[in-house]
Amino acid sequence: MERLDILLYAHDGRGIGHVSRTAAVGLALRRRHPDLRVALLSGERRVEGLVRGAPLDWIKLPSYATRVVEGRSQGAPGDCGLSDAALGEARAELIRAAAATLRPRVALADHTPQGKHRELVPALEATSGGTAWVLGVRAVVGGVGKVWSDLAAGLFRKHFRTLFWYGDRNVSPTEAERLESHFGRAPDVCGYVSRLRELDAAGLLAPAGMRRGVVMGLSWADAASPGLLRAVSEAAARTCKTLGPWRIFLDYGRGEGAGTVREEAARLFSGVPGATLCDFGEAYADAMAGARLAVVYGGYNSLTDVLAADIGGVVLLRGMKDNEQELHVAGLAARRPDLVPLDAARLDATGLVQGLEKALAAAPVRSCRAEAVSIDGAARAADLLAALVRESRSKEGEGA
Repeated sequence: MERLDILLYAHDGRGIGHVSRTAAVGLALRRRHPDLRVALLSGERRVEGLVRGAPLDWIKLPSYATRVVEGRSQGAPGDCGLSDAALGEARAELIRAAAATLRPRVALADHTPQGKHRELVPALEATSGGTAWVLGVRAVVGGVGKVWSDLAAGLFRKHFRTLFWYGDRNVSPTEAERLESHFGRAPDVCGYVSRLRELDAAGLLAPAGMRRGVVMGLSWADAASPGLLRAVSEAAARTCKTLGPWRIFLDYGRGEGAGTVREEAARLFSGVPGATLCDFGEAYADAMAGARLAVVYGGYNSLTDVLAADIGGVVLLRGMKDNEQELHVAGLAARRPDLVPLDAARLDATGLVQGLEKALAAAPVRSCRAEAVSIDGAARAADLLAALVRESRSKEGEGA
């Protein structure tokens, strides 16, 4: 039986960040190395939309789910009805079986060596010695205990061949050394991984035309904040004639309060003719590529969307305990002065308008932005993975 060349793993359950990053690497593999046998493994139900019909096959696991209780996220029964704990056990066996059956030459895991709920551990043990495991880590990890745990370090040293860092030393000068100290191996520095960039390279984005207006994306938790939505609606009303139309993409969630959030958002924006509310989906990527400015949160994938679209805008910071987003955005803003950080908890319409005006005023530096931050991480990671595959094939005597 033929072996799969590369298995890509991304966990799921809260947002699409991990799988979006992994899908970007998959898109780069299909574009740059179409001869390789590649599959993506995840429980995220939106993978098909994320790759937009590109020839990247994927294996669907039962999905995790997350709910927020008193401001803290916790596991919830998935779409199939199994509890969070039962899902972890079932998925661990499914992942092990997939790895044992497909026998991948190389496997890329995003974020942690152990996977969510340690679901990768049985697969690591089942493929020991036969698969070159690779760990991919975002630009700034922050205080994620599961990454910095002794368990993660031990599993990496025992089972993993190498480490990819999806960052840029010019932005985060000490993060690569921090990873090396923990995992015992200097990472391959890939640069930022952007699905938007890979979709564009594959010709899967709508033609941008003239850049106009403002695009904003809000997750299900953020969309439930009336104060934030009110600030955005007031800012849109003040600037739609000067900055152009606003498109606000909202993920209303799937919980009991989704309908209420949708109704409140519709009420707040009903009197703003220059603003359009959209369900969060693939139209967001096209809108970002054609926008003049953006308003995004400070997560890795939102930031890489802005970098890939080569536009400026406001970056809203959630104020995480480890200051991950603040440190990351500060490093980016030092090289991209058109990225203006604002505290989401204190956001008002005046501050948002002023932030956008500041970003727009920095637009004349566009000509020197291309070298400011490396965003070809997906292509670099794809080439490194392909080299590992060809090394494996050569050892087994299979044609390169």
